[in-house]
Amino acid sequence: MFRLVAPASSPKTTTLLPNPNFGDAEGLRATLITKRAIDGSLYTFVKKRHQAKTYLWDFQVTRNKALEVLEFYKAYNSVEVIAYWNDRTFRGFFKNNPWEESTLGSAHGSPGGEYVKITIELEEK
Repeated sequence: MFRLVAPASSPKTTTLLPNPNFGDAEGLRATLITKRAIDGSLYTFVKKRHQAKTYLWDFQVTRNKALEVLEFYKAYNSVEVIAYWNDRTFRGFFKNNPWEESTLGSAHGSPGGEYVKITIELEEK
């Protein structure tokens, strides 16, 4: 179970999500620069911006849950939030801008009516 809590300084709101889809990612923010010399040899450089990490999680949820997460995002977009998942704690700020979602199909028998894919991107400070 994935849990979002906000604000981080004095938690007031919690929202629960199912586990993220397989293939969640985390990585340092860096840029790979490639340069080719006159003789044709290739040189690569990694330009590190800073050591902040960015986390990216994809979820498949019902439409109602997607609307709940969207309201959470709107309320705490500029505030530090905490994410708990896989016995780890992540503190940071939402990086999603603009908020995006895509419809995957209908959810028969579900009060939400359809399944939606949402992506949450969190950046450590």
